[in-house]
Amino acid sequence: MKLYIKNIGGLVGEHVFELREGINEVVAPNAAGKTTFVKALLALLNPKDPNVRPEDLLNLDAEEGYIRLVINGEEYYRVFRREAGRVVEVESKPLASDERFSWLLLDPYMGRLVAKVLAGEEDITDFIDLSIELSKLREKIEQLRRKEEELRIKREELLEKNKDLARLLREREEIERKLEEKKRKAEKIEVEKIRIKEDIERNIRELRERIGILQGRLRSYRKEVEETVERIKDIETRIQTLEEEISDFYRKYPDPKAEIDAIDKEIDSIRDTIKSHEERLAENNKSNPLVADAVARRLPYCPVCGRPVEKPEEFWSRRAGELGKAIKELVKTIEELRKRETELLNRKGIIEREWTKIRNIEGVELPSLKERLKLEKSKHKKLNEEIRDIENQIRVLEERIKELETRMPEEERKRIDEVTRISGEVKALKEYLEGINRRIKALGDVGRELEAVEKELAEVIGERGELEKKLYELRRGIALEFRKTANAVIRRLGFTWFKSISLDEYNGRYFVRVIRIFPSGREEKQSVRQLSTSERVSVALIAILTGYKLGISAKYPQDRLIILADEALLAFDPERYGRVVEELKNYSKYIVVTRLVEPEKTPKLTIIHK
Repeated sequence: MKLYIKNIGGLVGEHVFELREGINEVVAPNAAGKTTFVKALLALLNPKDPNVRPEDLLNLDAEEGYIRLVINGEEYYRVFRREAGRVVEVESKPLASDERFSWLLLDPYMGRLVAKVLAGEEDITDFIDLSIELSKLREKIEQLRRKEEELRIKREELLEKNKDLARLLREREEIERKLEEKKRKAEKIEVEKIRIKEDIERNIRELRERIGILQGRLRSYRKEVEETVERIKDIETRIQTLEEEISDFYRKYPDPKAEIDAIDKEIDSIRDTIKSHEERLAENNKSNPLVADAVARRLPYCPVCGRPVEKPEEFWSRRAGELGKAIKELVKTIEELRKRETELLNRKGIIEREWTKIRNIEGVELPSLKERLKLEKSKHKKLNEEIRDIENQIRVLEERIKELETRMPEEERKRIDEVTRISGEVKALKEYLEGINRRIKALGDVGRELEAVEKELAEVIGERGELEKKLYELRRGIALEFRKTANAVIRRLGFTWFKSISLDEYNGRYFVRVIRIFPSGREEKQSVRQLSTSERVSVALIAILTGYKLGISAKYPQDRLIILADEALLAFDPERYGRVVEELKNYSKYIVVTRLVEPEKTPKLTIIHK
């Protein structure tokens, strides 16, 4: 595809631009021709746009200029010339004249819908009408309704011309009225059958969604119960271990205080004995040098008291031996007593440490563990109660679903029987009506003219009925198709905070809702008013792309649709600009996106193909 521009807007002289399949990014600094480029394309795509009049397109200093677009060998053009101070279009074959092509300009649609959604409005009926073109269908229905009214007035005028004919016609009108009532009743039953089925399906879907939420909560509570049971087992094991430790201690030391007191008493006794022995040892140690001197000198008397001794040598030798033996025995006894004292002190220390530990267990650790055990058991009980409550809720919802599933075929059977009965009545009325029509036809010119009017009126009524049925079916199917298409767009653009966007229909109006996913996995339908500003922008973006996919772009092959988007797309969702542009590839083979750049990077208008 090639675009030729000569002397249009800011693009002076001849310029040739190649547009390839995929993304054509038109980049340029300010006042370098981006707006002119878009206007040139728009002039071929929509020549009725007030912004692309000849005088707004031709450069002010140029005498002539043109816009030409060549697609697959086919040429479309608009040629301008300045004559007598006026700009005239001398040749024209715009792309808009080829019904095989369509185009889509994103910015105007985006601006309108984003403003509504940002303001928290959920009613996007105008946008849906624009995308699906329901308004054109309504206009056609209204035109047929006016035509029907004109034909009825004409029929009344003809009725005045023939009284006999009038009587037959009134009778026919009465039959037709009854016939129409029967038809409406049958249609109403069909509509009611569909509505009841849809209501039941919607209720079942909502109940299943609620069950899904409850099952997610149930899994969470069951996991928490498992963790609580493990903690209870750990605490009970620890309590049992500590209680066994306490029992072992008291079996070993039934009365630890008495045991310690007995040890202290024995230690005091040992210390008294040691003191007594040490005093005796000190006395013997004092006597020992005197006895040794007496032995050496063989004194005939006691050096202490002065009494004479017989056989001094034998006496002092014996005395020295006895004294040495007594000293050794005292030293040995004192050592044994000190060893016993050390053993008793060690035993006392062991008992005191173990007793201190046991008292800490009895007074602090064990009560704390028992309190924790009590809290965990209480939590376990509450969790089980919550689980039972949720299971009861799920059971009630599942029973409700079964009830609705059972009710659906019963309701359909009732309405099928009623429609069959009414069809028989309609057939009988039609046969009677044919007889009246034959009699009316026999009444001459008035009858023939009236017959023609009646025929045209019936055709208008029939066409209007078909269009109203089509409108009804379109409106009925939009919500489901919108949600399915929106989900596909959401996945491609990588949104993770919400599951889908739904379209709810009430009294012919369409309201957008969001099904949000919370970090816990819980899902909840939310209104736009509950969302943040950035989230509302994201919802508007998804709704816009979904509307285009369902509406305008769905009517044309991708190679016959051109999409234009300007810098507003960057401001609209800068974080997902790249993904949004890539998403547009799903709508058309030719995407034209303008983007402002700095002059030093790209000094003139350039097309980057992606």
